[in-house]
Amino acid sequence: FFFQAEDGIRDYKVTGVQTCALPISELEASPVAELRNLAFGLSAKFGDPAVFGKMRGAVADRQVPLAERQSYLDALLGAKDPQLAPVLRGLLDDDALRSAAIRGLAGYDDGATPALLLERYAKLPPSERRDVLSTLTARPGYAVALLDAIGEKRLPATDLTADFVRQLRNLKNDDLNAKIEQHWGVVRDTPEEKAKLISHYKELISAQDRKSTRLNSSHLVISYAVFC
Repeated sequence: FFFQAEDGIRDYKVTGVQTCALPISELEASPVAELRNLAFGLSAKFGDPAVFGKMRGAVADRQVPLAERQSYLDALLGAKDPQLAPVLRGLLDDDALRSAAIRGLAGYDDGATPALLLERYAKLPPSERRDVLSTLTARPGYAVALLDAIGEKRLPATDLTADFVRQLRNLKNDDLNAKIEQHWGVVRDTPEEKAKLISHYKELISAQDRKSTRLNSSHLVISYAVFC
């Protein structure tokens, strides 16, 4: 019954703080890990604030089996637990859950996050460095700290690849765009500006006197910066 119940509300969206008197509260103390995880997960999906504290404590406790900690963390992230950020910060030195914690911090406007991520950046494996860049380009406040670190040579500008620059541009923040231009030059938006630029060069080509001049396309160098 309980597994069917979980499947039935897997896509349930929590909006605000809601409580629901579920007939599964006793299962939260079950010695069977699978039932215990299910009980906590269902309570979290319904936004029961009483269970959030227990789950946060379990996530932070390295004596709890890793599978349970991961399950609780996923449930808390899915429920957008407003008090989760400090727990996520505490997981930044936990090899098993660090990647999930880094990605999870993108969902929180937490002033301590950028500095903590940047000071660990150089020591992280490549996959987790990308997690850091993804999180720091998700919010304007985080992005400012990231670009400042690049400007101060604390992080290589080459690490911020085109997809991350595009993510920064999508934040639609004038200050960030100015910093982007400072480091990478003018980045043209697409497809409108790209199409306009292509049209411009087509007009130049069409204007040539083809009777007297055969234009070899290999002699025409079009240099522009476009992130698709």
